[in-house]
Amino acid sequence: MATNDTKFLTYIEDSAGVEQRQAIQKIDATAAANGIEVGAISGTKITDGTMTAEKDAVIDADGFASAGRIVRSIAGTTPVAIVPVTPFKLFVTGVTVLCNNTNAGGTAQLANGVNPVTDAIACAVDKAVDYAASIDQAYNTVAAGGALNVIKNADADDGLIVIDYVRIT
Repeated sequence: MATNDTKFLTYIEDSAGVEQRQAIQKIDATAAANGIEVGAISGTKITDGTMTAEKDAVIDADGFASAGRIVRSIAGTTPVAIVPVTPFKLFVTGVTVLCNNTNAGGTAQLANGVNPVTDAIACAVDKAVDYAASIDQAYNTVAAGGALNVIKNADADDGLIVIDYVRIT
C-alpha cells in the first residue's frame, strides 16, 4: 500500500472516531438537558414510565445493556419449549410472531414456565406478522434456569417467535 493510501485510511479511521465521539457528546448533552444522569455505567437501571420495577442491566464493555434476541420455531404440540433452561436471568422486552400457516383462530402466547408473559398473539394467516400488545410485568423477568414456552391455540398454529430481551443480574 502506498504512503498516501495509508494516510487516507488513517484519516478515515480518525474521522469515524471523531464522528462517534461527537455523537456520544450529543447524547450526553441531551441526557443532561433532560435530567438523565450520565457518566459511570455501573448500576445502570432499565426503567421507563410503564415499568414499575427497575432491573439491574448487565453492561457490556461498550457501556450498553446486553440485549439479545431469541428466534425459534413454534411448530409442534402445545406448549412448545422455546428455551427449556435459560442460561441467565433475562427481562423480556418484546415479542413478535411470524406466521407460516393459515389456521383460523391461531395464536401464540409466550409463557414463563406456565405463566403468560404476553397476550395471545395472532397467528392465523400465512405470512402475517403480529406483535405482543401487552407484556405482563409479573412474569416478564425469567430466572436463570427458568423456561420459556409458547402456548398455542392449536397444534397446527405454526410460525416463528422472536423474543427480545435484556440480560439482567
